[in-house]
Amino acid sequence: MKFTFSWLQKFLKTKKNLKDICEKLTLLGIEVSEIIDNQDTLQSFKVAQVVDVKAHPNADRLSLCKVNDGNNKLDIICGASNVKKNMKVVLAQVGTKIPNGNFTIQKTKIRGIESEGMLCSAKEIGVGEEHEGIIELSDNAKIGDSLSSLYPSEKIIDVEITPNRSDCLGINGIARDLAACKMGNFVERKISKKKGKFKSDIRIIIAKQAKKICPVFYGRYIKNVKNCESPEWLKKQLVAVGLKPISALVDITNYLTIDSNRPLHVFDADKIKGNLTVSLSNGGEVFKALDDENYKLSKGMITISDDNEVISLGGVIGGSSTGCDLSTKDVFLESAIFDPITTAKTGRLLNIITDARYRFERGVDPESVINGIEEATNLILDFCGGEVSELVYDGSIPDNKKKIIFNFDSLENFGGIKISEKETQNILNKLGFKILKKGKKYQLISPSWRHDIENEPDIIEEVLRIYGYDNIPSQSIYVSNQNSVDNRCQIRELSMKRCLALKGLTETVTWSFISKQNAKLFGFKGELLEITNPISNDLDIMRPSIIPNLLQAISTNIAKGEKQICLFELGPIFGNIKNVQGKIPDIQEIGLAGVRYGKKTKHWLGTERDYDLFDVKSDLESLLKCCKLPPSSYLIENESATDYYHPRKSGSFLFHNNSPGTMFGEIHPDIIKKLDIDQPVFAFELSLFSLPHEFADKKKIFSNKYFQKVERDFAFIVDKNVKAGDIVRIAAEVDEELIDKVYIFDVYEGEGIPEGKKSIAISVTLQPSKKTLTDLEIDEIGKKIVANVVKSFHAIIREK
Repeated sequence: MKFTFSWLQKFLKTKKNLKDICEKLTLLGIEVSEIIDNQDTLQSFKVAQVVDVKAHPNADRLSLCKVNDGNNKLDIICGASNVKKNMKVVLAQVGTKIPNGNFTIQKTKIRGIESEGMLCSAKEIGVGEEHEGIIELSDNAKIGDSLSSLYPSEKIIDVEITPNRSDCLGINGIARDLAACKMGNFVERKISKKKGKFKSDIRIIIAKQAKKICPVFYGRYIKNVKNCESPEWLKKQLVAVGLKPISALVDITNYLTIDSNRPLHVFDADKIKGNLTVSLSNGGEVFKALDDENYKLSKGMITISDDNEVISLGGVIGGSSTGCDLSTKDVFLESAIFDPITTAKTGRLLNIITDARYRFERGVDPESVINGIEEATNLILDFCGGEVSELVYDGSIPDNKKKIIFNFDSLENFGGIKISEKETQNILNKLGFKILKKGKKYQLISPSWRHDIENEPDIIEEVLRIYGYDNIPSQSIYVSNQNSVDNRCQIRELSMKRCLALKGLTETVTWSFISKQNAKLFGFKGELLEITNPISNDLDIMRPSIIPNLLQAISTNIAKGEKQICLFELGPIFGNIKNVQGKIPDIQEIGLAGVRYGKKTKHWLGTERDYDLFDVKSDLESLLKCCKLPPSSYLIENESATDYYHPRKSGSFLFHNNSPGTMFGEIHPDIIKKLDIDQPVFAFELSLFSLPHEFADKKKIFSNKYFQKVERDFAFIVDKNVKAGDIVRIAAEVDEELIDKVYIFDVYEGEGIPEGKKSIAISVTLQPSKKTLTDLEIDEIGKKIVANVVKSFHAIIREK
């Protein structure tokens, strides 16, 4: 937000200089981003005089001017219609930088004739908005002088206001903070209230459905006004902060928006048909705004309508059908309060950015409604004349003041500093707080303009902020010599990240949100966790999986020319509010996901291949090994539990505790196509909460492998639906101490195998730790393995 130093001084009586003021503002949390001096801009422009004007021989609308700059006579081509002989003008010589267009004047040929500079308009040098003609300076302007000698020095301060300090979107709010920290005295503006001479012809009605969105709406009819240009002082103030002066009626509302954080609107009363009604749009209405754009309204937007149509979007922008111009005779002045969330949503959906919306969506002082309309009335009468009606209104001003119990001792206990009780009271009084009870405990009432004050810690913060954080003595922080120890979860997460990094994947961090469109595309089921006020329209769902974000990252990197992309992310994932069975699950878990796209890095032998299903399966197996989960702790199924994987090129790891959520495979081609990805993408994902813990804490016991190991193969004929992993598990359970490894080396269906059956062959490795096994002992173990498998699966031992 921009404001001039002289404007600030209307609210702050101070002897402090600009530098001190700006330093204090930053310490108060109102960061000064820039100080602009108009003298620096105007210094390079000169006062000159046009001594001759001729028509350009090669152009109808250009003039060839001979210009005296005090030292030389220059030939300058000018396109302004108001240029004339003996006129004193603003000259930009060759090498002068034009601030408005951000370019430098150069000697150039225009239609075959060389021009040695430029004659400037008010807009081009930043002292006004007029650009149809060049500036005509007064006769007493001295030729050759710098233009800065004709304009008083004006310092413009540009500050960054945080969202919680909406009161500082008015210059009076900034002045109040400065006065509280002894930078001057706050000047409370006295506003005279005008008594109406007649009853307004226009009434205000707030529809029942809109009473929470617009709790109060005040209006005033003013007739027989003479709309005109604003006085020079007002136009200069508006231009200095980047606003274009339009007419007195419009300029007054813009002025008070910056001055007091009080957005207002003025209607041409003769263009209003009937009364004004505040309601919510039904959806589908077409509204033409002051920017001459037509907007199709969605359901639930704040509208102000007359008896015929929508004439304004409350808190956002007025309509062109009731806008004021220089012919306006009667006006209706609006001062209201609009709901911040609804205002923000309306502006965001329609992509309308205005000073009014910016303020209403952050919160406006409800008690400024009457003062705002009275101050605007006074200015209109001063500039335009007219007669005023009685105030008309609907609704009531909401009481947003909060009663807060403040214990004086908390200031030292919580804030860590001693401030006298008298100084504390003085600070709170200057900030606008009312102190109802004194003693160790105060009962405070927050000012109506401070929406951000909620509780005692906020009070402590305010006192410390005004007292000055720079006045708090520095103290050494106690640092323990004891090294921090990561907990088991942190150790596991770090080791998993290292594991994937070693396998060539790059860690990435994405948003924890996805769009509704992506949620639908990926087929997520159940009631997803939706955000009420998303930071963007395409980030409105808390992600149930990391995969959509990683695929979006792949798509972005492909657009930048990347050919091989391997990414992983460890972060939060969010479950359904209610799952399909109606149960309420844990809302948040920690997920880990990875994706591979493109070709695998060339091998030293020179071969190259595309990534495939087995690469991501290997990634998952490495992760589980990293978590000390051996192959015997899980089974692999040949189908995924989710729809966004390829139905025939995906799988799941199923643990003995039946925990879901560990999947791998090729992403479904339909999804890849819609995300503009040109090759298959392979992915894996797991939930850290689903991993079993029983294996993680088992310490590996030293195994004496000096004794000879023994390998035996077994082949079983089983039903076609029996899983090979189940056979491996049953075989391994025969003697966990003796059996070192069990793996499948053949699965066969066809000739020699009955219909509906299949043959599964396993290899079992025995590793004794105490002695070499005898043939009898080996046979005994073999018989037990066969017996267990036969019993569990009604299997038949296959001889040959």
